[in-house]
Amino acid sequence: MSDNQLVETKEIWLRVTDLGYKDISKEEFAQEVQRIYIEETGKPLKGEISVLRSSEINQIAKDENSSYDGTAIHIYSKEQDVNEMYVVSQGTMDTDDWLYNIRAMQAGIDVSQAKSTDLFVEKAKKEFKSQASIEEISSTIGLSHSLGHNNNTVSQHEC
Repeated sequence: MSDNQLVETKEIWLRVTDLGYKDISKEEFAQEVQRIYIEETGKPLKGEISVLRSSEINQIAKDENSSYDGTAIHIYSKEQDVNEMYVVSQGTMDTDDWLYNIRAMQAGIDVSQAKSTDLFVEKAKKEFKSQASIEEISSTIGLSHSLGHNNNTVSQHEC
């Protein structure tokens, strides 16, 4: 698979990042990614879009110390040589996130959300590889701001 990014403009990245905060179904999410791509490029996105939410990963959903919230998007097309994953990690949203900011970034005594990010990326890759019957995902791109950017940066995977 190619290392060329299909979704490469900042406008698309920003709009998909914003989409990660919306409470919509995975099917609607995939349709919205397609719509955004068409609006920004004037052509349809070539590839199958799969979506996974961090809330679907039991280890993350049950972790009382982490309020990590993320969405992974896999775009795959063997014919078009497209195989990339985007991880939208949400920024600071509520009191739990603000408390984590203090414990993690200011005091350096908590890494639970970064560990959840790492776990989510690992599980998302495994799920998407299984769905697409492939061995590897050619690129993983983290889309985020604020706390989400910190989590993507501190996690052990390339986001």
